[in-house]
Amino acid sequence: MNTKHNKHSQNSVLKHESLTIALCQIGFDYHHAQPGSVCLTHWLQPDIPNHLPGYANHYLGVAGFVVNDNNQVLAIQEKYHVRNNLRLWKLPGGLADAVTAAVVVVEVVEVKVVVVIIVVLIIIVVVVVILVIVVVIFAIATIVVVVVIFVMVIAIAVEVIVVVVVAVIVVVVVVVVVVVVVAAAAVVVV
Repeated sequence: MNTKHNKHSQNSVLKHESLTIALCQIGFDYHHAQPGSVCLTHWLQPDIPNHLPGYANHYLGVAGFVVNDNNQVLAIQEKYHVRNNLRLWKLPGGLADAVTAAVVVVEVVEVKVVVVIIVVLIIIVVVVVILVIVVVIFAIATIVVVVVIFVMVIAIAVEVIVVVVVAVIVVVVVVVVVVVVVAAAAVVVV
C-alpha cells in the first residue's frame, strides 16, 4: 500500500470530521467506512421504509425470465431506482437469502414462467443432503467405535473372570493336593 496516499486519505477524513459530526446530528447515518473515506446516507421519505441496500457483502439476487406465447418478455420498472427521471426496466426479482429462497411460479395470462431459482435451490438441497450424509456417517462411525469399545471391555472382563476362575481352581487343586499329602503322611506315620 502507498503510505503517502494513506496518510493523505486519513488527513482528508480528519479534516472533514466536523462535517461528518454535523451531518450525523441532522439525521444522516453511517453506511460504511473505508480507509480515507466515510459514506453517510439519509432516507428522505420517512413514511416509506429505507430501501438502500447495505454495504457490499454477500447477497443473493434472483430474477425470473418470463416469456409468453408471443415471445414477449415480462419486465418491471423499479419505483425507487430512478436515474435522470427515467424508470429503468428489469427482470422481476430481487434480494433473497438461503433461508427464505423459494421457487415462485407465477401465471399471468398465458405467461409461461422459467425460474432460474431452481438451480439455486437444487444447489442448496445438494449441500444440505451432503451435510446430512456427513452427519449420518459421523454418527454411524461413533456408534461403531462405542460398540467396539464395549466389546473390548466385555472381552477384558471375560478374560479377567477366566484368570480368576483358573486361579481359584489352581488354589483348590493345591489345597486338595496338600490335604492328600498331609493325610497320606499321617497314615504312614501311624
